[in-house]
Amino acid sequence: MKTRNLFFDFDGTLTVIENIVTSDGKQTAKPIIPQENFDALLEAKERGYQLFLCTGRAKGSLKNAFV
Repeated sequence: MKTRNLFFDFDGTLTVIENIVTSDGKQTAKPIIPQENFDALLEAKERGYQLFLCTGRAKGSLKNAFV
């Protein structure tokens, strides 16, 4: 069986930065994956592609990226 792989740069390719303003007025930037990108990744996986998400960021900084 032929192996099919897709590699993505996580930052700037899959994610967008959403600026959040909290109730106390503080602003924070949060990386998110838009729903259409997430759906495309799931479709590729269902079609048999292996997905590799690459980033230079620390693992802890990505914990909210899949929300």
